Amino acid sequence: MSAGTFLYVVFASTVSLWRSLYEAHGLQRPTFEGLEEYIFGTFTQLYARLEATRGLVPAARFYELRYEDLVRDPAAQVRALYAHLGLGGFEAVLPRLRKYLAGVADYRTNRYELSPELRAEVSRRWGEVIRRYGYDA
Repeated sequence: MSAGTFLYVVFASTVSLWRSLYEAHGLQRPTFEGLEEYIFGTFTQLYARLEATRGLVPAARFYELRYEDLVRDPAAQVRALYAHLGLGGFEAVLPRLRKYLAGVADYRTNRYELSPELRAEVSRRWGEVIRRYGYDA
């Protein structure tokens, strides 16, 4: 997955998640009315709040990790996380991590197709986050 498509996949995946949750756990037949708007708004609110409050967490206790980096090299990324947070003990965790990764090695993420109109709306509504995190490249 290219960096430029990541947040479009996040949107589609989140819609899929909420639809499956509504279908499995709803007490009535879901109409999904307003679902996309809810996802747009929640995402925007989440990142606005993150930016507004990121200074409240000391830099040594805050770590950002790109999903595509985690997928590309999970052990190295988790090692970097442990090092940044000063957790220690990564070498003891590494065998279990490798075992887990071997067990999910054949996993393939879902594929989603967004209409050109919906892609344009994601770009418009989430454009600031897309640019800030370098997903427009």
